[in-house]
Amino acid sequence: MDSKEIKTKLLHFFRFRKRYVFIATEAGRWESDVLVSNESEILEIEVKVSLADFKNDFKKKKHFHYQNPTAYQKGNLPNKFFFCVPESLVEDVLPLIQDGPYGLLSCVEGKITKRGSFIKHIKSAKNLREGISKKLLHALQLRMGSELIRTRIKDLEK
Repeated sequence: MDSKEIKTKLLHFFRFRKRYVFIATEAGRWESDVLVSNESEILEIEVKVSLADFKNDFKKKKHFHYQNPTAYQKGNLPNKFFFCVPESLVEDVLPLIQDGPYGLLSCVEGKITKRGSFIKHIKSAKNLREGISKKLLHALQLRMGSELIRTRIKDLEK
């Protein structure tokens, strides 16, 4: 299972199962793998396909800001942050975030179906901020339009 498959399953899950209105990939200041929003919250989901990839993510500057935000940085924060890993990595990853603010989702192998439950909630995330970041929501909305246009251009080039 690669990150492209997991991202697609996350987008499907949050749009059709959870009914989030806004969904996009590679959005926001930190280019979130998946960013989703409804009326009350913005969630960032970082996809990791190996334990080494997961551990290396903590070297990114954003984790310092997410755990010690200044007033300025809070304007760019999602309400909650999740990692999503293949089901086979859950046992290795969960102990590493057990006491932290981040949540954990897992992705199950298999085809995407209407009733498929290919995303599982493993650990809840704590709030990183109150209220929705208007900056981050705007970035998410812009990214949605860009992804739609890029997809249509690819269709025309076929």
